[in-house]
Amino acid sequence: MARALAAGALAALLGVLAVPTRADVPAPLPEQLGSTTPTAATLGAFFSDGRGTLDTFCAARRDCRPAAEKAALYTLFFRGSFAQPSGDSLPKEAPDRAYAAQAAAYFTQADYACRRPLTARVLETLWQLPPASVQCPAAVPFVIDGEDGSRRVQTVAPARVAAVHLLFAGRDDRAFSLSRFGHTGLRLVVCNAARTETGAACDEDLFDHLAFGFRAAVDELELSWWKGITGGYALRLYGGPFMQAYGNYTQDEFRALSSLPLQLEPAQRELLVRGLAEVQWSYVNDYHFFSQNCASEIAWLLQVVSQVSGDRRAWLAGDFVRPDRLYARALAAPAFEGRVLADLKQAERDGFHFPGAAPYYQRALDTLLQRATAAGVALPARDFNAFRTLDAESRRRLYAAILAADVEAGSLPTRERAAHAALVLEAWRERRQRRQLWSGMARFYAELTRALVTETDYFDAAERALLRRCLSAAQAAQPLAVDGVPSEPTVAESGCPYKAADFQAALAKLLQVAAPGELQQEQVAALQATVDIVNWLLPQTGLATPATPAFTATAAPLLPSTADQMGN
Repeated sequence: MARALAAGALAALLGVLAVPTRADVPAPLPEQLGSTTPTAATLGAFFSDGRGTLDTFCAARRDCRPAAEKAALYTLFFRGSFAQPSGDSLPKEAPDRAYAAQAAAYFTQADYACRRPLTARVLETLWQLPPASVQCPAAVPFVIDGEDGSRRVQTVAPARVAAVHLLFAGRDDRAFSLSRFGHTGLRLVVCNAARTETGAACDEDLFDHLAFGFRAAVDELELSWWKGITGGYALRLYGGPFMQAYGNYTQDEFRALSSLPLQLEPAQRELLVRGLAEVQWSYVNDYHFFSQNCASEIAWLLQVVSQVSGDRRAWLAGDFVRPDRLYARALAAPAFEGRVLADLKQAERDGFHFPGAAPYYQRALDTLLQRATAAGVALPARDFNAFRTLDAESRRRLYAAILAADVEAGSLPTRERAAHAALVLEAWRERRQRRQLWSGMARFYAELTRALVTETDYFDAAERALLRRCLSAAQAAQPLAVDGVPSEPTVAESGCPYKAADFQAALAKLLQVAAPGELQQEQVAALQATVDIVNWLLPQTGLATPATPAFTATAAPLLPSTADQMGN
């Protein structure tokens, strides 16, 4: 669809759009739009009437949609704050201003339907115009966050997305958790680049899949419950590798993860993927734990896409503020393939259900228990939750006693199998301790870094830039508020390169000012003890691959007094 406005009357513009001309439309259009070239300003002034302009292009039609239907879509979509053509965000209390700005941009920006695919489709649905006929890039960019705070831009071609699933993580039973009712998101089943065809086989490409979800953009070192409840944080869409989400939920938090496919036509799937990119780059709302959260925003997005894609099915009708209730409704909704989760054992085999990993770690502990019982070794904890509280020295003595026992007869687990079981338990502990350590270090040093990052006499320019980058990575806010999907994403890859020598050198300088706190020293010592146990267990398993002490190279600068003991 041509977007540049030819000099002349609005009638010429409407002729290009293949909609009724001014003479055919009795709507009260401003006179100046018929005699001069409409500009963003004049169009914005006209559309500032908000709901009053929704019948602009269909007032003379017999098939004009009921005003109540259009008003409902208008209210639903313009409920948050989309970044405006200027790049500035408007408060969510100004839906009419947002509508006017986007409506004007629709007619004055040639690439509008590519940068604003979802907003364009909403406007076209409100006005009953056909979809814009434009050739958009084959792929759209997403911002993907890594576990270490890194951030990168990854392009995804909608044609390479075989399916979109509703992702639900079960409740988190930890004390003071904000996930007492679970968490909802979306899973993009992205096909591996080596595949020549998209389809069900792409379900196997787990490391190519992406997971997206709305959450609070916490730009502070400590989460404030009060802000989470009262709306003190921005609500944005975040994305990451699916396997990262799988590890975080099932292994770290022992929460089950269910993946519920949406039944979508190719055009609907493309609109949802492109719309997801627009939402991530330009949408922001206020986070309210009890009313505006991951569930309400996922429901909002799916409701909008379903209405503007021409689907008569209600994907998710109603308002949702609890993720578990949204998931329960989706299981029974015709637009979702709830049958794939009817049998959870089969769903696990098919890749639609991923149970929490606690039973697997309990099974590893049971393996040790069998050998310990036969050898007369007292196991201080038979339950995995209790076993997690044992200190490193107790665990190492226990493993040594069990593996040294000569009890190879009968159906008992072999010595090698017991060593594998112990290694599974220690690998889980190492992963958890590593994450806790870096999270704690980030909080401990962030305020100090903030104070010293501008100190020109202490740090050189390169060190200051690196510390600013690490400080930004420690603060989880995602600085996105741009005008739609960018054709050339400008968000640079970020994160703290804690394995790099220049970071270690800058951190060493920082340590000259303030040594790690007692908690951080305890975390470093505990993680080092776990790594030592892993290195000791590996030869016991018969594995040929030697240990890779990645921790020692990165944690050594944290405690200079123990660096020699940690090695490389």
